[in-house]
Amino acid sequence: MNREISADDARCQVMQAQAVLSLLLNTMSLKDGNLLDAVGAIMTLLDGVPEAMDSVFCELSTYEIIAARGKTA
Repeated sequence: MNREISADDARCQVMQAQAVLSLLLNTMSLKDGNLLDAVGAIMTLLDGVPEAMDSVFCELSTYEIIAARGKTA
């Protein structure tokens, strides 16, 4: 099941997982007990991950631009 994906694809998959978990959470009832807590816990763990990845992408792009300018100077 190990496959290599790009960082941007990983960010998109995290966002998709968040959407699926949110939908699941909204369809669950109190009788689902521990599963309800587990879904909430996973959503909490994923909270902020896409935004953090965006920040890293921006920072990496900045370094790539600086490196490219250094090669042409």
